[in-house]
Amino acid sequence: MTVNDPTPDLEVVLENIARIERFVAGCDEESFRNNEQVVFAVQYASLLMRAAVDRLGEWTEVFQLEVPWRDRAAACTELTPANGQVDPGVVWQMISADLARLQWSAMLALNQLEGSDEVESR
Repeated sequence: MTVNDPTPDLEVVLENIARIERFVAGCDEESFRNNEQVVFAVQYASLLMRAAVDRLGEWTEVFQLEVPWRDRAAACTELTPANGQVDPGVVWQMISADLARLQWSAMLALNQLEGSDEVESR
């Protein structure tokens, strides 16, 4: 069974990590909490990352490197409670605790795919 190339979804993850880094540049937790636009932008970028991780499907097991992909996808889901309110503290915690590791993991996964026959054999 051939599985779609995971490269585009890994690139979506990295692209949105870069966006989040730009959005929060110069922010500390307090200034982040008080900037509704930045909080919203980070939340949206996180949702795009979650969708990309979901599309990776079985590749999430292959790329289980530094960051548990499925756990990160679940964490992103927690950013959208039923009432539409987002706790900026939860978002900030995700940024400060997980973003760099997720970036590193996605970069390693892409490096593994370069020149690999893994995509065709999956």
